[in-house]
Amino acid sequence: MTQEFDEQLTVDLYVRAAAHIVERRDEVIGKLKRLEQRDRLTEFRIHPWPRAISLDLVKEIEGEEIHEVVRSFERWADQHGRHIQPPFNVRTADSSITGESDELLFLPVMCVAAYNEGKLIEVAPCRDGESIRTVDDALDAIAAGDIRISDPRPEGETSGPDSEQRESIEDTDQQKSSIATQLSNPTEDNE
Repeated sequence: MTQEFDEQLTVDLYVRAAAHIVERRDEVIGKLKRLEQRDRLTEFRIHPWPRAISLDLVKEIEGEEIHEVVRSFERWADQHGRHIQPPFNVRTADSSITGESDELLFLPVMCVAAYNEGKLIEVAPCRDGESIRTVDDALDAIAAGDIRISDPRPEGETSGPDSEQRESIEDTDQQKSSIATQLSNPTEDNE
């Protein structure tokens, strides 16, 4: 479904501070500035974020911003038949020095989230089982004044054209629970 935007469209850009993406980051920020100047956005905000976050550490930090953001992305993806894994992936990191391990949530180099009147309407990158929605795809849709938005699936509905692929991804990632589950249990161990 395509939706015409109103005056309340905002975009959050989440980006790593990494030398190898400076040119790309500046290109995306330039696009966002042009969209704002053309009144396609009310505003945009830039949020630096790390390569990965420790799920064990997040359990100790109440209301940690990245934790909340990723949970909202996961909920949005589940409600709209989309997937954010990859590029959001949970992996175990082992230390060869100490022998200890830690569950890490690896974040994409760059991610955009669009909000219409404060409601999350788009996350990129993501995929719908058939195609990948890139940061550029999302910004191009905003520039055109429309964006493809899936209606939320009825609660509890898990079947659909991409349900087999979702199961396959979850199995191959060796994840027994989703990112949202791991992030939403801040006081329990997710073994």
